[in-house]
Amino acid sequence: MPEGRTLKKYQKIYHEFGRNPIVLMDREHLKGNRTRRMSLFQETFIDHVISLWNDRRLPKLAPFLRLAEADFHVPPHEVAAGFQFPSITTIRGRIKALSEFVKQLGRNGAHHARNRKGAGSTDIRALCYGENVQVDQVFLSIFTERDGTVRAKQIDPRQVPEALEEDEIRRFWLHVMVDLATRLPMAWIIAKTADGDHTEALLRMATRDKSREKIRYGCKKDPAPPVRIRKFEADNGTATRNAQIYGKQLGSGMTVIPGRTYHASDKPHVETMFGTVQWQVLTFLPGYTGSRPGELKDYDPKGSAEVSHNGIYGTLTRYFVDEYSHTGHRGIGMYGATPWEKLQEVVATYQAIEAPSQRERCLHLGIKTKASTTTEGVKAFNIPFNSTALQKFSGGVSRKVTIHLDPDDLRKAYITAEGRDEVIEVHLTMTAFVDLTLEDAISVMEEACRRDPKAQELHDTHLKEVRARRAKDSGFFPDTRDPSNYQTTDQLRHRADRLAQVSVRPSGVTGPTARPGHVTDRSGGASVFKVSKTNSASVSTSPSTEQAPRSYGRTFTPLKDSKL
Repeated sequence: MPEGRTLKKYQKIYHEFGRNPIVLMDREHLKGNRTRRMSLFQETFIDHVISLWNDRRLPKLAPFLRLAEADFHVPPHEVAAGFQFPSITTIRGRIKALSEFVKQLGRNGAHHARNRKGAGSTDIRALCYGENVQVDQVFLSIFTERDGTVRAKQIDPRQVPEALEEDEIRRFWLHVMVDLATRLPMAWIIAKTADGDHTEALLRMATRDKSREKIRYGCKKDPAPPVRIRKFEADNGTATRNAQIYGKQLGSGMTVIPGRTYHASDKPHVETMFGTVQWQVLTFLPGYTGSRPGELKDYDPKGSAEVSHNGIYGTLTRYFVDEYSHTGHRGIGMYGATPWEKLQEVVATYQAIEAPSQRERCLHLGIKTKASTTTEGVKAFNIPFNSTALQKFSGGVSRKVTIHLDPDDLRKAYITAEGRDEVIEVHLTMTAFVDLTLEDAISVMEEACRRDPKAQELHDTHLKEVRARRAKDSGFFPDTRDPSNYQTTDQLRHRADRLAQVSVRPSGVTGPTARPGHVTDRSGGASVFKVSKTNSASVSTSPSTEQAPRSYGRTFTPLKDSKL
């Protein structure tokens, strides 16, 4: 159909000739060159180039086209007909006409194409708060400093390692859990790594009261209330896919739903939050690294790091509690309502899910440690616990038990023992740790026992001197400068050998004897002892059967063999 200036021209002619439709008959529909601009062989070359260019090695079109023209075989009849290779502009136009699915599949692979161009999800996956949650981790694009101010510290040259500390200036992982029904952030922590311990911390934070974070970081609104989690969706990363995490989740009554690899549509709610946090929070903080390497040209993120670890966590806490939870959301099923408004709506419309008890949190989501009972109770991480039930169980005897401890609430703990179904409740007996977490309590104990190296040297010298004086005054220890006060190992060994000797009592009569006064008599009636020729040391005690003849005044031959 005509349009634009052609249509305006038709209108003018139509009115000039008295609205006679005959004047609108023309031959303008026959304008243009209807012949094919590219020959069939040129079209074959274009298809050949595009099929090779659509490769996962992502070749550049200009150098790739020069090599393709040098390698492409042109038949003689096409050369005779004046064949010419199509221009790069023509090929670029054909590439732009391709479908985005074809280009993504060819140059980036099926996994990437499914995430970037695959069909999304528009279903409402949860109706109750806590019915379904999603968990993911992201490497924050910001460098944080250990404490924000101190850049030098006193060290002991005899104890300091050669390698530098890893966490002086570094980036952190952000772990987040979000509820699908309300889009409300339920738990968030920052950590050096992405492993299972931090997923456990997320589960504990989502199922407990978060008033401590609200007071510590100065939040104006209330954080998400504690709730029992029904379904748990996460990817196949090491932080969530391990036996320890699965055991705790199944013990708590959760249904584990592992996400499929390279399927971003399985958990889009939590992944969308990471981009929001980066562009609305991290971009304005010192030490921001950019969304990709080399994005910030003349900016040193490491040298600009000023925010401490506690500072970045406080900033994220205030953002999630005071800002994100009270901002209109345009997600599926939200219709512009804020997450907090959606929470009030689902709680009023559907039955609320009760939070797990402290006993369930300790047994299924807490930390387990082995210990032995004493008369003062039991210690976990050097923190004492005791109760009447525990003393009745131990009965004054040391027994090996397992302590189930909640790191976020030390007021109560629970004890189990092998071979017993009873779960024993114990209470914290050191009131100084009542309002502290496990990490805070350990930090307090470390600070209490940490010593100044200079003061330590003075105290150790003084202690050595007074002990030496007390040892000298006691008279128990001999003078170490006198060699006679030392006994060598050989002397002790000789003394021990003498103690090991056993005295042998000789037996009684070993053979016939002669009457008194006739021992040397060689008459026929006297027995004599015979000496063996083979062994001079052995003496025969058997009586001789031969009678020696009487001989007086006889000279005996010299004795050469001992008679003893």
